[in-house]
Amino acid sequence: EASRGLYPEYYSLSRAMASGEGSPYLAVPLLGGRYESLVGAELRAIRDDGSCEFDGRDGAQFRRHADAVAILVGSAPDLSFLPESVLSALKAAGEPSQFFGGVKATHPVWVDVNPYTFEARAVPGMFALGPLRGDNFCRFAIHDGHGVAAAIWQEREKEESTLARCREAI
Repeated sequence: EASRGLYPEYYSLSRAMASGEGSPYLAVPLLGGRYESLVGAELRAIRDDGSCEFDGRDGAQFRRHADAVAILVGSAPDLSFLPESVLSALKAAGEPSQFFGGVKATHPVWVDVNPYTFEARAVPGMFALGPLRGDNFCRFAIHDGHGVAAAIWQEREKEESTLARCREAI
């Protein structure tokens, strides 16, 4: 079990996960709310109001309200839900490097990404975080998310700058 003092986010997350499948546990300060494991559920939709629609393992449909949703793929992800064109591009790119930013990954790398933007090298516009890029430590999930957000923001800024120059030229 993770040390409460040394790694409080791991301690909280491990307690939440140990509380039982599908049991809410108000102890994940990193996310500022509650953790609810929905193992085997399939996310069908995320609505603008924060409601999420799921199909349960038993086939029953249900909803939950969420401020944040993380789809955790585990240490051996099943990427078969991706479109065939994405799967083909990932396969054509070959085995991803087991090094991330010059440092050997702590876990197997499934998708080779730019270490600053987390954009998949083989599929521009697709981002891979955490276990997909070879790091299973939950404390890096926020870091990875910030990297993706910064990359999207910078791309948007470039596009807006280009549009502004085009308008000025007209």
